Amino acid sequence: MQQSAYNILHSYGEKLVSPSIPFTVGGATTWLNNFLHAAGGKSFDITGLHLYPSDAAAKAGYNADHCALSRAEVLRSAGKPQAALDVLDKLSGAVEQTE
Repeated sequence: MQQSAYNILHSYGEKLVSPSIPFTVGGATTWLNNFLHAAGGKSFDITGLHLYPSDAAAKAGYNADHCALSRAEVLRSAGKPQAALDVLDKLSGAVEQTE
């Protein structure tokens, strides 16, 4: 299917974006490796990699608010909207105004 979409889009001069890949805790590199080795796995022009810091990143000194926003997005993407809202409810100040 990926190869077919690639061929059709290219016939119209368009580009194909691969599935977005979230790199959170485990699994992403295995998924990416399997995707690239599957039929059509190299038939795309653009890919999106979402690099989210983990709790370890926050403990290592990275901005805790940014780490919290990333955790909330991971939870939202995983189909856990209430857990994401719980993380966001703990934020206050300027981080609430970020885009």
